[in-house]
Amino acid sequence: MKTTIIAAALTAGSVLGPAPAGAYATTGHKVACGAVVHDHFAKTDSGHGNPPEWADLKFARTTTIRCTSPGHYAVKIMDRGSFRTLVGAGRPNGGGGQITNAVRGEMHGAYWLTVTGALAVPSRRDTSLSATAYVTALFDPSSVVKGATYSWAYRTVCGEEWLDSSLDNDGQDPAVAGNITGKTCRPRHTPRPAPTTPTPTPTRNAPSTGGEAPPATPVKRQPAFTG
Repeated sequence: MKTTIIAAALTAGSVLGPAPAGAYATTGHKVACGAVVHDHFAKTDSGHGNPPEWADLKFARTTTIRCTSPGHYAVKIMDRGSFRTLVGAGRPNGGGGQITNAVRGEMHGAYWLTVTGALAVPSRRDTSLSATAYVTALFDPSSVVKGATYSWAYRTVCGEEWLDSSLDNDGQDPAVAGNITGKTCRPRHTPRPAPTTPTPTPTRNAPSTGGEAPPATPVKRQPAFTG
């Protein structure tokens, strides 16, 4: 989940006005000198490949806001959910190549920020925003938001992993970040051999009667079937 660290404030209309079409959210639960906000997201994630939109995400977010001193806040985002890779998208660590298959996986992440200003959580929030812009929209328009450490981990059902972190050059360090290529892990199907039935062998020197063929040797055991 590519995150741009910014210090910015949104306009009053974007904080207090209605959420854009398609956005959905729940009402935050306010606590003393802070808030705990829960939202559900369905959006496309961007990496460093070409094209950058490499996976569709569905996840739940819990944002915890607490006062550190009057007018100063510490914010922590916690995300947990699932994703599905997009065929033909650029591999997210930016090392080149495209994703070859649509593969599902799980993701979880955390992001720490600091804010100077005033808390003003709207009842409806825009879940299409980037993580930093989302936090910015929880405060008064004059507030200043600064992003700090972050880390989002992705793992497919087939074991590929990518770590998008402030400690590995935003997921671009090939020695640490890993990558997701769309590798599948479906077991190969090996056709089972067809069952065989032994051919009866005629009895030698058996007398013939009435022009009939010699009687066949009786089968003394059932043939062995595989499968």
